[in-house]
Amino acid sequence: MVLYDRSATNLQQQIAILKRRQLKINDTKTTRNRIQDIGYFKLKGYCIPFYSKKDYFRSNTSFNTVYSAYKLDEKMRIILFPMLQRIEVQFKALLGSYLGTKYGPLGYLNTPMFATFAGKSEWLACIKRNEKRGRKRNEAYICHYQNEYDDKFPIWVAIEMSSLGDVSKLYSNLKTNDKKNFAMKYYHMNYQKLSNWLQVITIIRNICAHNARLFSKKIPLNIYINRYDHISKNNSKTLFGVLYICKTLLMGTDFFQYQIINLKQVLKQTPFQGLYEYGLPDDWCQKLLEKE
Repeated sequence: MVLYDRSATNLQQQIAILKRRQLKINDTKTTRNRIQDIGYFKLKGYCIPFYSKKDYFRSNTSFNTVYSAYKLDEKMRIILFPMLQRIEVQFKALLGSYLGTKYGPLGYLNTPMFATFAGKSEWLACIKRNEKRGRKRNEAYICHYQNEYDDKFPIWVAIEMSSLGDVSKLYSNLKTNDKKNFAMKYYHMNYQKLSNWLQVITIIRNICAHNARLFSKKIPLNIYINRYDHISKNNSKTLFGVLYICKTLLMGTDFFQYQIINLKQVLKQTPFQGLYEYGLPDDWCQKLLEKE
């Protein structure tokens, strides 16, 4: 393991580095202010797609172009995040209702709801973690169930206080028949696809929530695509694949269509070709808005 031995740099030094790497900077004052707002480390992530070779920019690449990529990504997250939130809220509500109806409010404590004992243990540990966090945030419903029901949370409450990642793992740990029945009843797909898609949107949701980069970034998990899906397997690691997931899980709602039209307008206003960096085909909008 190599010890990190580089020195911290100030704004003036950072601008000098960018110039040495052949980035065109026309307005030093504006550039300095924008780097100060964004942070040099975050900015470097948006520089990478514009390199011709390591640490050297393509000819005539300007700071304004790199900054435009950052602003486009910001708008992309603003458009994408509410769709992922709606998917999360709906999934939690449906799963809580399904499990509560079949196994009872506290069925996860003493029935074979899980495929393995380890899966059950993982879920109970998750509830304890989330209960502790809820107490720190002074959540009223946590105190209510602690005082009135001896710290026992109905499954739908336990799901509501959990993250999407936690609930995705809960679903993956259920018995196969329950996963099959739930996926087919509510989403009209096999459970392997639903499990995979939940993992994907959890990753993207967390990227959006932490203002991390989506621009020119491959998803670190292959999206499950089969012959019934109206997109190519070439999109299995792209943001276009994520948008297709949103279309399917939101079931073609007006809100999804509204967000896609917003995205179309945003991309029109971008001073460079943003489609490629997100894996969007030329007919991306038509594909996402057409009925299947």
